[in-house]
Amino acid sequence: MKRALLIACFVAAAVPAHAQFTAFMSPDEERKVGAQEHVNALAENGGVYTEKGLDEYVVQIGYTMVPNVETPQPEWRFTLLNTPLVNAFALPGGYVYITRGIMAIANNEAELAGVLGHEMGHVTARHSAQRYSKAVATQIGAGLAGVLGSLLLGTSAVGDIVSQGGALYLQKGSREQEDEADGLGLKTIARTGYAPQAMPAFLQTLNDDTALTMKMLGRPGGELEFNMIQTHPRTVDRVERTMTELGAVQGGQIYRRDAYLDRIDGMLYGDTPDQGFIRGRTFSHPDLKIGFTAPQGFYLMNGAAALTGTRPDGVRMVFDSAVDKRYARTAPLDYLTRVWAQNAQLQDVQNITINGMPAATGRAAVKASSGQMVARLVAISTGDAIYRFMFVVPPRIASQVEPDLIRAVHTFHRLSAQELAQLHPLRLRVLPVRQGDTEESFARRMPYDDFQLDRFRTLNGLRPGEGIAPGQRVKIVE
Repeated sequence: MKRALLIACFVAAAVPAHAQFTAFMSPDEERKVGAQEHVNALAENGGVYTEKGLDEYVVQIGYTMVPNVETPQPEWRFTLLNTPLVNAFALPGGYVYITRGIMAIANNEAELAGVLGHEMGHVTARHSAQRYSKAVATQIGAGLAGVLGSLLLGTSAVGDIVSQGGALYLQKGSREQEDEADGLGLKTIARTGYAPQAMPAFLQTLNDDTALTMKMLGRPGGELEFNMIQTHPRTVDRVERTMTELGAVQGGQIYRRDAYLDRIDGMLYGDTPDQGFIRGRTFSHPDLKIGFTAPQGFYLMNGAAALTGTRPDGVRMVFDSAVDKRYARTAPLDYLTRVWAQNAQLQDVQNITINGMPAATGRAAVKASSGQMVARLVAISTGDAIYRFMFVVPPRIASQVEPDLIRAVHTFHRLSAQELAQLHPLRLRVLPVRQGDTEESFARRMPYDDFQLDRFRTLNGLRPGEGIAPGQRVKIVE
């Protein structure tokens, strides 16, 4: 999971720009905190992505822009993170991060420069320092929320979820910081010679990417709302505002589309083998040699700590492995009752068997931001590890959906040699459009069962009705 400090993001930020509250952090402390948190940023985001020298490419673009920032910064460090998440963020002291997920949906070098410029704006405006100071001031309250969450089910993950309530206070008002970072980034890329029009173009693509995610989650139109903790302005508003600001910005005409597409051709797309692969509702982990299929309607997301799933009826899922392996070769019922849910009032506790592996399950009442919920817990022992499913269900539909959830858990199995041989990471491919090619024909080539055309258009920054033409180059996933 992302640490609380990593909040000066292209898609999420921190405290309002007018709240110049930095009493707890000097510039020297900024650099110290940035260096400390850099280690965590790498650990929680897959490390540095180095294939095809793309990390060096990002560094090169960043340093080209350094002389053109609004306020001088003593040191800069640009990092390309090996995660498919579409995100970018900054840390105090000049640490700027983008993900390969961002690189995948950008369509030229100028768009990528716009993302970097935005994050550099957060650094020079000291937004991260402001956020850090607010965090120190409210640390006691956030800590209490974490303790309460840990007491609930004896797991820090639940504490992290509960403590998001504290984050609501800490991150409210960040829309003004995003405005400021957009403006600073726009000026930086224009001074560097990049076409400033690339910035609103990418923000539109970002909006389309969010819209696609909302459709997958069963919430079409959700991109028009603020996110769940309301930390950033609606992307569509940012597009309109940035386009208005273009009238006051004189810039160059550098896009470098072909050079950019050449660089990202063959880039890793989606999850890596050590993270496990999501293919629709199926999750397969080649390193751990386990897999399962989530219940109908779930949209799965891979994270550093766990695989999570959500669906429109409010059911949520968390799948992970237990840190404590002492019970891996003994009865999983002991682990469930004595370790994982030791502080919960479990009901319907029973031993079960899943594809020859011993398992145990139980249910408990839990509190969530939306009210009282029912948690169905399942612990499975493979002999060398314990794997955990937690489904959180609205009480009104618990009896109706729980049988389907349990049936899905029973798809958990050890992968066969044949299944392992078929697993491979996905790659971005850049192809020329030939006579007779259509958006639909390219979309059908991608390995997805749903939203194929939407995925293709979002990946290429295409709007409905825009179309493609012979001689054009497009990206697909293979």
